[in-house]
Amino acid sequence: MVPLLQSAGRGVRVLSRSARPAADGVEYVSADLLEGEGIEAAVSGTDTVLHPAGGQKGDDRRPATSYGRRRLRAYGTHDLTPTMAEKLTRLPVLPAPGGLRLQPVDSREVAARLVELTLGEPAGLVPDMAGPRLYDLPALVRPYLELRGRRPRPKLPVRIPGKAGRAYRAGENLTLVGAEVGKRTWEEFLAERL
Repeated sequence: MVPLLQSAGRGVRVLSRSARPAADGVEYVSADLLEGEGIEAAVSGTDTVLHPAGGQKGDDRRPATSYGRRRLRAYGTHDLTPTMAEKLTRLPVLPAPGGLRLQPVDSREVAARLVELTLGEPAGLVPDMAGPRLYDLPALVRPYLELRGRRPRPKLPVRIPGKAGRAYRAGENLTLVGAEVGKRTWEEFLAERL
C-alpha cells in the first residue's frame, strides 16, 4: 500500500510497534493498538487513516469468525498461504478437514482496493474481497507440492470440532455473495513465487 500511496502523491506515515527512523520518504511512528498508547500522537496532523492492522492474536475476545465481519474482509491472502502449505507438507499425511474451504485473494489486489477506497470519496460499507476460486485444503496444497516437485500426501479426513468447526462448515469464513472478486489465482501466484 505504501508505494501505491506514494505514487498517488501522498505523504505516508506508518504505525509500527517499535520506533524506526524515516526511510524512503516514509515516516514511522510507534504506538500500541491493543493498549491504546501513542495512537493520538501517531495520527496527529493526518487527513486520512488507512487501518489494515489486525489479526487473530489479541482478538481472542471475538467469536470464532466474527473478526472478518468488522472490516473489509479479505480472508487469507496468497502471501500467507505458502507458509501454511509448507508446514502441512512436512507431515506424512495431509489433514483434510471436512467443510473447511478457503478463498485466498492476491494481496496486491487487496492493497490496490484499499488504496482506491482510501483516496476516493467516502463509500460507506463496501463489498468484501475474495479470491477467484474456492479450495479445500488438499486442493490448495496440491499445486504447491507439484511446483516443489514433491509427491502427493495421503489425505487424513478430520472434523474440526465446536463453534469454529460449525462456522467453517457453514462457510462463515467465505465471501460467496456480492464480493468483489480478484483475478489472480493461487496457482498463478505460486507459479510466479516458486
